[in-house]
Amino acid sequence: LLHRFEVRDLADESVTFWVEYRDALPDTFSEDVEVVLEGRMNGEGTFQANTLLTKCGSRYEAAPEDLAG
Repeated sequence: LLHRFEVRDLADESVTFWVEYRDALPDTFSEDVEVVLEGRMNGEGTFQANTLLTKCGSRYEAAPEDLAG
């Protein structure tokens, strides 16, 4: 499995780079999802990710009615 995609920095959207990830993508992976990557940049400017986590805060945050005590 080889997945190749481009990511952009949330603070500065003009900063982008390509990522290669060689494993199954998480179910929550989509075009606009925030990701956390671990790996290293190769000599060609592509990030070789060995870990890819998706951030999906709304899925894991408690609902307001759950917080009312």
